[in-house]
Formats: sequence, structure tokens, C-alpha cells
Amino acid sequence: MKYFVIGLALVGTFGCQQKPLTEPPATTRSPVSAVIPTPDASSDIVAAQVADVQLDKETYLPGDEMQVTVMGPGLTDSAWVGVIPANIPHGSEEDNDSNDLGYIRTAGGIVSLVAPREPGDYDARLNDSDEEGKEVASRSFKVTPDPSPVAEPKMLWEPSAPILGGSEVVIEFEAPLSFAEDAWIGIVPSATPHGDEDVNDKAQVGYVHLDGRSRGKVKLIVPTEPGDYDVRMYDSDHEGKEVGAITFEVVATP
Repeated sequence: MKYFVIGLALVGTFGCQQKPLTEPPATTRSPVSAVIPTPDASSDIVAAQVADVQLDKETYLPGDEMQVTVMGPGLTDSAWVGVIPANIPHGSEEDNDSNDLGYIRTAGGIVSLVAPREPGDYDARLNDSDEEGKEVASRSFKVTPDPSPVAEPKMLWEPSAPILGGSEVVIEFEAPLSFAEDAWIGIVPSATPHGDEDVNDKAQVGYVHLDGRSRGKVKLIVPTEPGDYDVRMYDSDHEGKEVGAITFEVVATP
């Protein structure tokens, strides 16, 4: 197959549901900030002293993917880290929950968030629970205007021909910030007519939402059924349109 850079405008829309990639983990640093607990809450003091949020950068462009390292003792699956405007007072998980611009649940490790579209000052805040929890650590960052914003959608991928069924493929993309946060990239049988996103929705065999990212990568698993397929890109999950396609062939695994 040949290398394609696609920025077509076709017609389409889809109904999905999904979320977050990884770069090298952030260099470990001492916490910049952590919630100051009440003097009599000894268990909170321990958590606040060691819980931390690390970021791979201090400054991002709108729609950048952020690599976030979360650490802290006793974190459970109900803990979460989210992007909060810096002017929101610290401490209350409920306030953070009401003002987050994106979040992910995590008991610790490396996760991905997306930098807000509006330039300004923000925090990545760690909360120990989504049910009457508390903020236990935060890390500040800035979003600056993009000097060269993405103007046209692109998918950058050179498929090896053919691809074994069940293989993972990684698609690099660029998407204008005008795209909806639920824009998506998915795999659709090539015989599926282009243009009607509802039809593509019913035919898709795997997809990933872009979650507001302007640049990044998505991972997809190709189907095991041999045949011709497309990786197709859509600017919205609701009454959007198809904006690109790359065709590839799948063969049976030996």
C-alpha cells in the first residue's frame, strides 16, 4: 500500500463511547503543591506528604496530550485526576468535580489527559475518591496559544500490505480545534458507503474518540476477518462528517 495523507471533506456521523497514549514518563520531582490537611487528621497528613502528580511538561498547546504520573498510598479505583482551572479553590473534591475540564480515574501510574482549548493557567489535581473525597495533590501548568494551529485534518499512516488479522495499528493524526471533542477514528469495511455516518456507525469494527486532542495517535485492533477495510476519520460523533480515509487489506493469521 502507499503512504496517504488525507484531508478530505466527506459526509458522515457516528455514535460511540470511549476515552485515552504514552510517551516517556515524567522525571520525578518533589511535589509542587499538596492539600494542607486539618491538624487533627493524621491519616490525611501522611497522604498529603507523599501523594503527587507529575506532568511531562510545564506548558502545553491547546489540545495537546498530557502524560500524567499519579502516585500516592492507598489510592483506589475511585480516585481520579482531572484538569481544573487554577482559579478554583483547592481542597474540595466536590468543587473540583464541578469544574473539571477532563478527568480519568486512576489508582496510580501513568495516564493521559488533554490540555484545554483555551489558553490560561490550570492544575492537574488528584482526588482520593469520587464520593465525598478530598484533593490530595496538584501540579500547575499553562496552556499557551498555538502559533501554528492545525488547519486541515490529517491521518498519517503507511499500512504494510497486507496486515495480519488481530494486529494492532497506530494512526498518527492532526485535527482542527473546531472538531467536536467526540470526533473519532475507526475501522470500517471498505464496502461501506462513504458519507453517511449513521451507516458507518453500524458498520464500524473498532474506534477511538479523539477527546479534544489536536495532535496525537490512536491505537486500533484490526479485525480477524480477512478483507478490505478503511481507517476513517470523523469530525464529530453527532451529525458530523467523514474527513478522511485510508484503505488497507487484512489477511488471516497463519
